[in-house]
Amino acid sequence: TKHTTMSKQRLSYLSKETTSADEEKLKQFKQVRKEDVEEILRTFMPNRIVELDSFISQTNLEYREDFSSKTLQNVLKSKLTEESNDMIAVTNNLRLSLRLSLPKFADQDFKAGVKTSILGELKLSKIFAISILNKLINLLITDTKLQKKELKYKGILDYQAGILETRQLNNRKMLKWLRDMRDVYLILLDLYSKHQTIIQPK
Repeated sequence: TKHTTMSKQRLSYLSKETTSADEEKLKQFKQVRKEDVEEILRTFMPNRIVELDSFISQTNLEYREDFSSKTLQNVLKSKLTEESNDMIAVTNNLRLSLRLSLPKFADQDFKAGVKTSILGELKLSKIFAISILNKLINLLITDTKLQKKELKYKGILDYQAGILETRQLNNRKMLKWLRDMRDVYLILLDLYSKHQTIIQPK
């Protein structure tokens, strides 16, 4: 009985010790997430908005005479893949931070409502980025088929013109998706700026 009592006391002590350690780890985890969010809002988003805007302008200027360029197609695909993956990572980070700062259900108030609303916007932004990746896959499949037909009907000028027209249309679509991504960052940054005191993680 004495041994059992000592074991229970030991387990109780270990439980308290573990709980304290876990709480400290959780506190540190939240702090890292907070610093990540601050970096995203202070540096990443503003820089990415400017970078995307500059890329779009330069692309329009450089390829204004040849928007059906195969080179342009590859550049845009690569850029969109990179941007989509970055947007997914960023929105995941922001959503996690906001969720950690939400109060218990019983304590829901106006601030929690604002956070929940922004969580919805972040979810939509992530879905948008994922959809871009899916659209790129479809474009890749279409382009592969076009390349095969391009070789097969190499001597038919009308068919060649149709292929170039399709490629031009796809390139313009991809550039539009990049503009949309820039605008998504602008909207998210604006939301955080307007509600900074409410959504700043604890």
